Order: sequence, then C-alpha cells, then structure tokens
Amino acid sequence: MNGQKHMQTILLRESFKHFCREDIGIKHDSPTNILDVSCGRGDYSTTWICSISKYVSSGIKYFCTDIPEGVCKDSGECYIEATKRKIKAAGNILKLCNDPVGVECDLYSGVDMIIPFPIQADIIHWSHSGYHVRDALGPSKNDLKAIGQGLQTAIAKIWSALDKQGLMFSIHQSNDTSDGVPAQMATLARPFTGILDNVPWYIKKNVQEHGGWVITVHFGAPVKFPTMKDSKMLLSGTVTILSASVPFRWLANLKR
Repeated sequence: MNGQKHMQTILLRESFKHFCREDIGIKHDSPTNILDVSCGRGDYSTTWICSISKYVSSGIKYFCTDIPEGVCKDSGECYIEATKRKIKAAGNILKLCNDPVGVECDLYSGVDMIIPFPIQADIIHWSHSGYHVRDALGPSKNDLKAIGQGLQTAIAKIWSALDKQGLMFSIHQSNDTSDGVPAQMATLARPFTGILDNVPWYIKKNVQEHGGWVITVHFGAPVKFPTMKDSKMLLSGTVTILSASVPFRWLANLKR
C-alpha cells in the first residue's frame, strides 16, 4: 500500500473510534454489515477493516463488489475472489461472522445490485474508484454529461444498498483547496484514468437529492469531527461521510 492508503486507514480507525463512543452506525446487538465498493485486490480492504474491528463489538459481516474484468496480475485471481480470500484469512482479527460475499458488477451502468437482496449495509466504503467512471464510459469518457450520468448511476446503486440508518465513507480527491491543503492524487493517478477532481461534488449533489446528509473531513489536516453547529459545513476536503436519512448529530443520537 502507498502512504495515502495508510493515511486513509488511520482516518477510518479514528472515525470508528468516534462512532463507537457516540453510538453511531455500529450495531451492538448483531453483526455490522460492511460493504466495500470497488474492493480491488483486497490488501487495503483487509488492512482498514482490521484497524476498525475492535470498535465493532458484535462482529462484522463482509460484502464486496468490483468489476468482472478486475484481475490480480500476481495470482490470476479476480479481484472479488482475492479480496474474499484475504478477508477470510483475517477472520479471527475481524471477528468475521460470515463467509465473505462478493458481487461482480458494473458500477456505472445497468441496474444490477451490488449486495445480495434483501441485505442492506450499515457501513459502505468507497475509495477513489469514482475516477474510473471515465474508463467505464469508453468513447464517451470525455463527455461531461455521460460522466455525470455514470456517477449518478453509481451513487443510486450505493444508496439502494445502504440501510436507512447507515453511513457511507467516500474517499475521493477534491478540487477545493480553500483550506490551503492541495490534493495529492494527481501525482498518483494512472495516465489513462484522467484526473477527475470534482467527484466529491457529484457525490454530494446526488446524495442530497436522495435525501442524505454530507459531512467532510480532510485527512491531510488533523482529524477533527464536526459538532452539531458545524453539521452543515460545505464540502471542502477529501473524505466525505454520508448519512442515509438523518443529519449527522455527532454529539447526540443518530438513530431514531
């Protein structure tokens, strides 16, 4: 993993520590369903989930999704199978309560589900793959309308998989540098991917259209969780934490 992934893991660990303390999003009487969107080869998935597992007291049920074309060069496994194998191998650390379940699908088109029906995720994690909407669009990859529609489709699929009391972590580069901290993804992105630094804007727009609420934490700066008075802060950083049906009330009860 590169340094950026380690930073993300630290942020997620601190987030879950906060959620556990404030009784937000994590189940205490049954396993917490976690869905990894665009899981890749599974190394980062295993690392970040291991880092938060001690804050999920009743265990984890793990689900993941990625494209059928995703194949590990070293082992020849598809991404889904590689991720499931690595998660299962860490099952004791994760307090895993199921055999990992994977779904292959195209996130940016069609109507296929990303988690087996009727299961819904308590936590959804979506890290950096929003940029790949351009790869999925083929000849239309530079069409701004097609990009917007592709991301709209992806967010609709994610939203349908998220429990009404659930949380989603979206980790994508932002073009907002008003805090003086420049985005770092440009130096890491593969040339054919293109640099889409407005993915958080699309995500915020579509989530709010679905009735959700958005809070942003910039992992390039010291981690600071907003209080109730900050709950309508503008999207200004890299990590967007999304709540399905109610505003984030960080110091009060999230659940109705």
